[in-house]
Amino acid sequence: MRDGVFSSVPAIVGLCALVLSGCVSSSQDLVESSSNKRTFTVSQNYQQVYRNISKTASQCLTRGIVLSSQASWDVDAQLYSELGYGEIDFYLNNVGKDFYATAKVERQGSGTKVTVVSRERFKDRFSDSFQRWAKGSTAC
Repeated sequence: MRDGVFSSVPAIVGLCALVLSGCVSSSQDLVESSSNKRTFTVSQNYQQVYRNISKTASQCLTRGIVLSSQASWDVDAQLYSELGYGEIDFYLNNVGKDFYATAKVERQGSGTKVTVVSRERFKDRFSDSFQRWAKGSTAC
């Protein structure tokens, strides 16, 4: 019996590796691996645009989505005022983080440049929403 249990371990490890290979473990990995990128400008201050996107993304993207007791959708937002930009990431938090979209909000003169990168299969879904939110819309 013991040999039967241990002989299946390589198959389980291989299956886990196959499942996890589809994951994007950081926002930088997503930026490097996806060609689905859109950049737009907004005439508001970058800190306000950052707040608009991060607040609405947190409310819309994580609301009412329950996958299991071990997995959840999360939005992580970091503002780097001294550097003039902020980053907003949307990811599935399970065993590790699996990134689906990231936005970089940068000061550009008196306005703001926003670059949204998302997984290929989502095409413009995230960039369309992030662009609306950047301009102050709170509609999900």
